[in-house]
Amino acid sequence: QVVWHNLLRRLKGARQEYDGFGRLAWRKAARGAAEQFFSYNAEHQLSEVRLSGHRTFSRVQYRYDALGRRTHKILHRHGEPDAEIMTFHWQGLQMVGEQSSRSP
Repeated sequence: QVVWHNLLRRLKGARQEYDGFGRLAWRKAARGAAEQFFSYNAEHQLSEVRLSGHRTFSRVQYRYDALGRRTHKILHRHGEPDAEIMTFHWQGLQMVGEQSSRSP
């Protein structure tokens, strides 16, 4: 089935699956591409993407503040013990900057 409950499942070799809330749960862009597995927190915000078959990354985690603004993206690379942490800076509801732990 190409469309499920108004959600696209297949298109030109790409496939994706959704959870009971209609959130993207799994995706594979095309043959040979990495598989992506998506997890969400209790607020339905993306909290983690696990990657299978990706050349560089094994997983990416996301953190949010009480206002729902994404504050951190944590990048885990294959074979590296320390993750890269991207910190997002906000002024009200506008993101005003970002900073990497690898290039302070």
